[in-house]
Amino acid sequence: MRSLSEACAAEAGGTVRIYEGETLLGTAEVKADKTWSFTIGSQSGYPAVLSDATHSLSVRQVDTAGNVSNASSALNVTADTVA
Repeated sequence: MRSLSEACAAEAGGTVRIYEGETLLGTAEVKADKTWSFTIGSQSGYPAVLSDATHSLSVRQVDTAGNVSNASSALNVTADTVA
């Protein structure tokens, strides 16, 4: 299974912006080993949850110089909170 981190060649020290369509879900700092992680609802001012549905997520990298990359290819994720 492909992850969003695989879809974005992140630069250490930069920031990753996570989107659903044009909606910014939040950001994540890129660590020295070029990894990053993000949890929906972990940052105030951004959406707290994803509704039960299929969501198309993408990321953009902001490097240490402030340059913003093109969006990654989309990763479709299905949220299902009903057993």
